[in-house]
Formats: sequence, C-alpha cells, structure tokens
Amino acid sequence: MYQRAIEDWLDALPLRRQVVAYVRAQGVRAYLVGGTVRDALLGRQSYDLDLAIEGQAMALARQVADKLHAAYVPLDAGRDVARVVVRVQGSPYHFDFARLRAEDIEADLWARDYTINAMAVSLQDPWGELLDPTGGQGDLAAGVLRAVREDAFRGDPLRILRGVRLRGVLGFTLTPETEALARAWLHALTQVSFERIRDELVQVLELQDAASSLAYAGSLGVLAELLPELGGQDTPLTERAVRAVASLEELFGPWASSDETLTKMQNASSLGLLQRYRPALARHWAEELSSGHTRWVVLKLAALLGALPETLTTEGQVARRLRCSGREIRFVDAAIAASRRLLAWGARGELGPVAIYRYFRDLDDAGVDGALLSLAVHRAQMEKDGASETWAALVGHAGQLLNAWFDQQAILIDPPQLLSGHDLLQILEMRPGPEVGQLLQALREAQVQGLVNTPSEALEYLRKRIKGQASGTLSDTGAQGQHKR
Repeated sequence: MYQRAIEDWLDALPLRRQVVAYVRAQGVRAYLVGGTVRDALLGRQSYDLDLAIEGQAMALARQVADKLHAAYVPLDAGRDVARVVVRVQGSPYHFDFARLRAEDIEADLWARDYTINAMAVSLQDPWGELLDPTGGQGDLAAGVLRAVREDAFRGDPLRILRGVRLRGVLGFTLTPETEALARAWLHALTQVSFERIRDELVQVLELQDAASSLAYAGSLGVLAELLPELGGQDTPLTERAVRAVASLEELFGPWASSDETLTKMQNASSLGLLQRYRPALARHWAEELSSGHTRWVVLKLAALLGALPETLTTEGQVARRLRCSGREIRFVDAAIAASRRLLAWGARGELGPVAIYRYFRDLDDAGVDGALLSLAVHRAQMEKDGASETWAALVGHAGQLLNAWFDQQAILIDPPQLLSGHDLLQILEMRPGPEVGQLLQALREAQVQGLVNTPSEALEYLRKRIKGQASGTLSDTGAQGQHKR
C-alpha cells in the first residue's frame, strides 16, 4: 500500500522520479526519509524531496544539480548536507541530500525529531520495506506530533519551533508529553543560531493562518524565548502582536494568496474602493525581497514586530538580530514607520499631494505595505475596543496612497525632472551646497501640486523662491492645494 502512495507522490512531479532514478543508477544505498515519506503517506504534495545517503551526500547532490542544470546549495559541510534547488513554473523545489546521521538507517531514524518524520523507504527497485521503528504510521493516523525520544530537543532545540510549524501545516496536535518536553527545553532555544531561527520562523509566517501558530507558540512560551522584548507569554504585547498578524491575514490574506478558492472569497466589504487594487497588490506581495522570502511574508513579520516599542523597531534591531537581509530590515522598518504615520494622521481630511509625495519619498514602496498594515493594526484594536470613527478615514487615506502608487506615480511620486543641480549652478549661478538640494526638493513639491510643469516655469518659481517671493509649500498632512491637472 505504501508503495502505491510513494509512486503517486513521485508522479505528481516527474522531476522527482528523475532524481530517484539517477540516484538508483549510482549504486549507492539511499533512502526516502522524513517529510517525504510522511507527505507521500498523507497524499500531501510538497516542495521537498528528502534523501538519506550511505556515503558522500554532498558530492551526489552536486552531480544531480549538474545533471538538472540546477542550483547546488551546501547546507552543512560538517554533517555532509546539501540541497539542489529547481524552479518549476516559478515555484522552487528542494531536493535535500544528507549523509546518515548515525551508523545505520534505523539509528538515523531514532535520532530524528518527531515520529511522523522518522520513517524511511529504501530506494532499491522494487521499493524496500517501510522502516518505522518509532511508530510514525500510528501517530500519522492519529494526527499527533510525538517526540521520538525524551532527549529529542536536547541535541536540537529548534525542533520545538518546528513542531509549532508542523502543527500548523498538518493540523496535528502535540501530545501532552511532547508539550511538556518542549517547555522543559525552551531555555535551550537561545543556543540555536539566529539564521536557523529566522528560517523556521519565516516558514511559520508562510502559513495562510500563521497567526494561529504564533498564538500557540505564545502559549507554549516559544515567542517569549525568540522575542523576549514581547515580555513573555500571555502578555499584552504578545497578544497585540499576534492579533495584528491575524488581522492582516483576515483582511488581505485572500488577496495575497495564489489559491483560487481563497482569492474568490469576498472579504471585508468595509475596504470599499481598495478592492480594485487586489490584482496589483497580489503581484506586489508576490515579489521576493530576498532568499525566497516574499514581500507578503515579510509584511507579516513587520506586523508581528510592530507591536514592540518604537525604540526597538525604528533601527531594525530585532530584524537585524534575526539575521534578516539588509533589504528585509529596511522594509520592516519602513512598513512599521508608514503604519505609525497613518495611524497618527487618524481621522484628518484627505491627504494633499505634498503629504503623499513626502510619504513615498521617505518610505518608497514599503509605503504601500505600511498603509495596509495600518488598517490591520487599527482593525485589531477595534476588535478589542469596539468600533472606531477613524476606520473610514484610514481606508480613505490608504486608497489615496494606493492610487498614487499604482495609478499616478509619475505625477505624485516621481514627477519628471525639470531642472538638475547642474542647471541651478549654471543658470542661477548658485554655489554648491545643501541649498541646491533643498531647492530641488521644493521644486518637486511644487510639481506635484501642479504649480510648475515646464523648465521655464521651474526657473521662474525658483527665482521667486530665492528672492523670498514664493508662496511656500503645504504642510505634511494638508488637504488643500489639490493637483490642477
């Protein structure tokens, strides 16, 4: 029965069968293991193929990468672990090769994390027997996550966070004994590298309902260890952080998903005209910021960290500690700052063109994400405190900002350059210095207001400004001075 399940799982992506056939042809003793066997038995498709090798795993992975013209990624030279990454229709598939972590395959399985991940099948043709020394099949049928051994978290405490993720991925529950073991070893999470913690946390955030897993991580005490700034489990900050992620997913999760069932769902009619930007936002959020991490997933991280005190987020301290990339750190910082700016604007009237220009000048494309994050944060607070008169104004502000970014970028955000710094030095006979940059900035603000449209008008405007005759510019949140085009 398991042979048929494995055959069907391999056939769902013919590339997997090619890899299996190639490994078989090399005459090495190898096994399908871990999540591959688990998912095959569940009939659940995934992006990974896990192979345990009796021999040189990294060398074999490089051979497979060369054959497939794929990327070869060494993961752990000390443990002889490597990955082959192949993109199929835009989606990355991982083929992981690892040397046995013990003297034989059975000992290797006993050294794994959870029983449902401690099964293996030999790659011999026909398939060898299903190896299940820890009772994984029974736990798979029961829908439970059980630690393989009492010391399963001693060697690798990150397995605790992996259990949180698997619970969310599979809809399983941790056994009471496993939960107790996890709590007993929480302190050891501080021994795990931040890079590994980041990668596992990102995989939690990739879940469609990440908030549920984060809430469980909070109740288990995991969040308190990973983000001590939240102040421990069941604290107001932890609750606020998880609620923000939940609100973001409820409002915009269907918009960011490639799942057609979800994208067809009607959600939050109170979002009004924002609905028209669903396709544009789907493309925006699908962009990878770095290392396969999409903008949508990193926005969830911003929602989680946005609950922290401003002194900890404005410098990207926590994101930096988690070893996020420079681009991710800047994005998280900017998205949180944008959200706070909109929340500070509150129920004020429509945004003027200068306010919109300055907003995106300071925050760039993260201003789009921050505008919608502000709605999620405010809605989460509304669920706690009740209805708010500010909601409609926030939706209106977000609509103006999305319109500016997606429809009027060349008018309100990045108008064409009418004069350069060189022009000011030559034509207006100015000296190099900060005043040149200040005048160019004032000129762009005049452009977005529709006060100047040509180089000659720009020169006239600057001459008047230099002489102190220009009328000045609008305040940051002014509603007056609408564009006259």
